[in-house]
Amino acid sequence: MYCHHCGKKQPEDAVYCNQCGRLLQPEDGRAPLEPEQGPEQQEAAAGVESGLSAVPDREGGLLPSSVQAVRPDERKKSPGWLIWGLIPFAVLVLSAGGVFAYYVHEDNVNSEVREWHMQAQQAGLAGDYESAMKLLKQASSKRPAYEAVQQDIVAVQKALQDKSSLQQISGLMDNNSLNEAELQLEQLRSKLLVQEGTLFEPIRAELEQLNVKLEVQKAENELDSLNTVDALAAKYKEVQPLTGAAAEALQAKLKDKIAAVSNKEASSLLAAKKFTEALAAVQSGLDYEPGNEPLLKLQEQIKQQKQQFEDAEQARIEHAMQIAAEEDLRNHTSAVEVVRLEQTLDDNGNLIVTGHLKNSATRPIYTVKVQFTVSSLEGELLAAGEADAAPNYVEPGDEMTFTWASPDIKQSDVKVVVDHATWYLD
Repeated sequence: MYCHHCGKKQPEDAVYCNQCGRLLQPEDGRAPLEPEQGPEQQEAAAGVESGLSAVPDREGGLLPSSVQAVRPDERKKSPGWLIWGLIPFAVLVLSAGGVFAYYVHEDNVNSEVREWHMQAQQAGLAGDYESAMKLLKQASSKRPAYEAVQQDIVAVQKALQDKSSLQQISGLMDNNSLNEAELQLEQLRSKLLVQEGTLFEPIRAELEQLNVKLEVQKAENELDSLNTVDALAAKYKEVQPLTGAAAEALQAKLKDKIAAVSNKEASSLLAAKKFTEALAAVQSGLDYEPGNEPLLKLQEQIKQQKQQFEDAEQARIEHAMQIAAEEDLRNHTSAVEVVRLEQTLDDNGNLIVTGHLKNSATRPIYTVKVQFTVSSLEGELLAAGEADAAPNYVEPGDEMTFTWASPDIKQSDVKVVVDHATWYLD
């Protein structure tokens, strides 16, 4: 049997609908009859079906059916009429309560899913992709058809794959497999170029950190083979744009080694008295470490020794110039030195004067002529003569001689004096 008002299926022996509380219509079209009901009970039932009762009260007015359904004196005779009147209302209240409870439950689920989704997004942007995936799966289990959650699950899966690649690259670097690490790093960088969204920003940031670490490791591996200031300076310029603690530590190492190599080169140049080159070597180190104490001390030492050397050199030059002046004076005024003079008589009794001369100049001389006088022992001038020295060309320090004979002087006990000499310098 079905209620002809709400369509709810009813038991075969039901009189009123347990859904809407209306009086049921028999399937054969006959009016239903309730067992043991009198005319008054039938009127009360008809009032429940319509919602209002037409039974007049004592003053002749209308009261609500819930009040007028049965007179007080009649309630004692038929107490079941009230129960049947409240059934439809109770069913309605229960139905409404069930719908409301269901709505509240579903709304709570939606709020919970939205909260998980928001927390997952925050975790993903912070790079905690594992927590983000856990929250998204919780949300998906409650709302599988929530498209935004499904899309984020796909994106976080990609981020987890990229993070795994970063970990693999880091492992290669720890094993010093730098070539393979560099290749995979470039592949991941190319992959990230097509992955849009702020979700991948932590991956990009970590990738750049690994790139810095890679460049630092490569430079550290080359550090032992760099032994000149130029090579070290070139490597320093390569790593100078890198940031981070590892990069700063490497830059400090490079600067320290530049200073050490500069010190060594400058000290070697100083020992060779190459002061200008030594100062340049020191300055190349100070360009990278201006406050390096050993280099500053060495720079001051080089300057002092350079000044001392220049002062000594100046004194040497001045002394040399003095010597040269003296030599020039001697070469022009005292190039011919008289070593000894000999006076003898030849077989005819004539005086023979033989002079032994020496080249006292610092340069060769030639065409030497001497002029001399001959006096008695008492000082009387006996003669004046001139003679050419031989050989004609005389090296510095070598000797030459001249010979002069006088037929007028017949004695050998005379005094001979060379008064003047002329020569040419080579």
